Amino acid sequence: GAVIVTTFQSGDIPSDGHADIAGVPVKADGPGNLSIGFFRGAKGYAYALVTNRDYLHSISTKIGLVIGEHIPEILDVKTNRWKPQDVKADRDDKKTLSVELVPAGATLIRWQ
Repeated sequence: GAVIVTTFQSGDIPSDGHADIAGVPVKADGPGNLSIGFFRGAKGYAYALVTNRDYLHSISTKIGLVIGEHIPEILDVKTNRWKPQDVKADRDDKKTLSVELVPAGATLIRWQ
């Protein structure tokens, strides 16, 4: 199983929440009221669970990952398979993933 490292929020941050944390390799780089959990798992995997806190509206947003040469994968819940994402790093070595989240939906990202 995976062990939680931290959670944070973006957009309208709840009174008991907090914005992204320095040193965490995942960031909210786009619009939306998101909650993000960062986890460490077996076999050297790291995971980010990105959730849409808006239960009425879908959101198209971007997630920034500072993961070096690692290739991020997103879990396809329809097939239960991990799908590698073709993303390029910017000059700060950050990779940006575009994600679509349904109301109250989530996506799971991993890298090794």
